[in-house]
Amino acid sequence: MLKDEISPAVRARLMNLVTQVTDREACSSEEAVDRIEAALDMSGESAPVLRSLGDFAQVIRTIRLRRNETLGVDLMRDPAWDMLLDLFSWTIAGHEVTTKTLCAGSGVPPTTALRHLQRLEEKGVIERHPNAFDQRCMNVTLAPPYVERLASLIRKYRDACVEQ
Repeated sequence: MLKDEISPAVRARLMNLVTQVTDREACSSEEAVDRIEAALDMSGESAPVLRSLGDFAQVIRTIRLRRNETLGVDLMRDPAWDMLLDLFSWTIAGHEVTTKTLCAGSGVPPTTALRHLQRLEEKGVIERHPNAFDQRCMNVTLAPPYVERLASLIRKYRDACVEQ
């Protein structure tokens, strides 16, 4: 076989690799190829290691929660955004999320959290579905168009953090 000739089996493996990166990173196939190329950069400079989007969403949320702690005052809250970051990272990880889980992680009283969830649902950002195992619970999912919108936004945050 010639050095430049790529067998169908190797092409299939490459496509599988690109698909794995797009799924893990919630990015386009073009971005996946860019990330693979960056990881293979032989220039001697080490490329920054990018966290997965789900992990980075949790980093954003953790830093946001530490603002109040660091400043010693409980003034800054954005429960809707915190719940969306949680929901995104759990969704990317393939986990189901209940209303109760999102409310508990929001850092605000349950009634306030439920009010924010209601607004997100009214705006079409989230959807609620009955839990198959417990009829008292509701599962929450991101509405399909918002999965990619949040991925794009989180990717911008992450990429801005590694740009030089």
